[in-house]
Amino acid sequence: MDTRAKIVPYRELSSLIGREKWIAVVGSFDPLTATQAGRLADLKRTGCKLLAVIVDEEGGLFTAEARAALVAALREIDAVLVANKSDCTALAANPALEMVMDSEGEKRRTHEFIEFVVRRQSSTSGAGQGT
Repeated sequence: MDTRAKIVPYRELSSLIGREKWIAVVGSFDPLTATQAGRLADLKRTGCKLLAVIVDEEGGLFTAEARAALVAALREIDAVLVANKSDCTALAANPALEMVMDSEGEKRRTHEFIEFVVRRQSSTSGAGQGT
């Protein structure tokens, strides 16, 4: 299965959602980390359908489309939407969606990931050099 088929345009979202109960997890997912994947798996255990809403922000590590493709590859995700801030406001008005947002946590996880990569790179950059 091509998991990119889970990525839906905003105009098709209402027909996809129908009358089922969905949880919409809003975030940048920049980058998608194991912690976030675990959080999504926990939310899926509620029995609801799971929509990942990728917030399209400038200056990220990855494009919104790349992040959407990565998130869509998770088996727990039923659909992915790339959205801007006004789309997110409109989504919040949909009674079929339970919105889950953690923008401060998103920023913290991205910062922690960058710090991890820098520490890891710093610790290996001296390897192999005669010290």
